[in-house]
Amino acid sequence: MKGQNPKNTYLKDGLGCCGISLALNGEGARTKLGCAWDPRGVRRAQAQIEERRKKYQTPDGRTADARYSSRHLFSTLIKCEHCGKSFCRRKYTYVNTREYWICSTNSQCTAVRYDNRVKIEEAELLQVIRTYLASLIQDTDSFVKEILAAVGQRRSKGRDGASADEIVMKRKRLSAKRSR
Repeated sequence: MKGQNPKNTYLKDGLGCCGISLALNGEGARTKLGCAWDPRGVRRAQAQIEERRKKYQTPDGRTADARYSSRHLFSTLIKCEHCGKSFCRRKYTYVNTREYWICSTNSQCTAVRYDNRVKIEEAELLQVIRTYLASLIQDTDSFVKEILAAVGQRRSKGRDGASADEIVMKRKRLSAKRSR
């Protein structure tokens, strides 16, 4: 059980909070304050795990790749070529404030470091993206019209491409099934 998440042990072995605390204490595991585990502490740890899982869950139900998933624009979009993990955003303030992106493994896991010492300055990244998009969009007026037309089409249809009438019919059928 050493190194495992107490919640996983609870689910796999069917142990309750008391059983998990006894098992952790039997292995010599301690809380972050160096105390022995008690059932209340295990319950609080499980609640905290569940709270974090909900907090960092994406709208489609998946748990985010990294805790930075929805915090910043480029979160989970920039990946490390060495470890495959997402880059994380750092802010440095001394005389000037600068924001940059680095590999989360090199930033957080000091025991496991890779040769990737790349730091991507956010201001430079935004400028490169602006330049690239400007090169793609030659005629801004026609581009805006195309975007507005696409948005108008999506508004008239639901997420799955169904029209508003089809959605109403589906709802009626589902509520009829539910009432049976």
